[in-house]
Amino acid sequence: MGNRSGPTEPSRPTVKRLYALTGNRCAFPGCPTRLVDRASGSVVGEVCHIKGEKPSAPRYDAAQTDLERHGFDNLIVFCNVHHKVVDDDHQTYPVERLLKMKADHESRLEGKEPLDEQASEAFASAVTVYFVQHGSVIQTTNQTGGQVAHSITNNYVLQAIGQLGRMKVAGDPQLPQQAVQLLREAANGDGMILVLHADAGLAVLVNGKQANEIGNPRSEALYRGIVESLRSAGLITLTQTSGSYAEVYKLTHAAFQLVDAMK
Repeated sequence: MGNRSGPTEPSRPTVKRLYALTGNRCAFPGCPTRLVDRASGSVVGEVCHIKGEKPSAPRYDAAQTDLERHGFDNLIVFCNVHHKVVDDDHQTYPVERLLKMKADHESRLEGKEPLDEQASEAFASAVTVYFVQHGSVIQTTNQTGGQVAHSITNNYVLQAIGQLGRMKVAGDPQLPQQAVQLLREAANGDGMILVLHADAGLAVLVNGKQANEIGNPRSEALYRGIVESLRSAGLITLTQTSGSYAEVYKLTHAAFQLVDAMK
């Protein structure tokens, strides 16, 4: 059995080192895709484990330690399309072939772009989100207080119906307009609110869109307060965390009721 007491995902320095060697290009031979579109900030690059990160993943090696599993030598960067292609057809893309792709791509010079720190930060943050959303989940049922570390799914019997009654009106001072908009956008999408603690500052995202102005202390404080208020009111619940980098919140049933009541 492998050592399962080490890291659960690649470290941020490892991810940034990987990105630096990509030249902002997918490692799949012949693929011209930019991992980060610098004009829009859109990130389509993903970190792929050469030997899978969990027993159900392609090319998993139980003899690896977690440090090896999430280390630089076991990671390669693809665009989101080729990540899926490689993992869906692991017989065509065994470990040896991926190691050669990695070596060839990291040593190649042509077609690569110079390192851009802003793009590097965007990529590292997106990778953190990816591993938060695809990590293991620890479930608790009928929990009345506290949180389970790492990844959490809470199924509460009692919901914040009292809070719902007080907050039905969008203009209610207890629920700022920005909070209403945040709930509406989340309810119309995947029902999730993501809080990222990046080097550039705090970012609150809904459906891939940034709600606050990152690097603006007033905006960051406002949205951090909004997230805490929604959580305290029982309208969102923490479902996953990734160290100090990211928190993923999910709208509760009461939140969806609230959004419906405001339509």
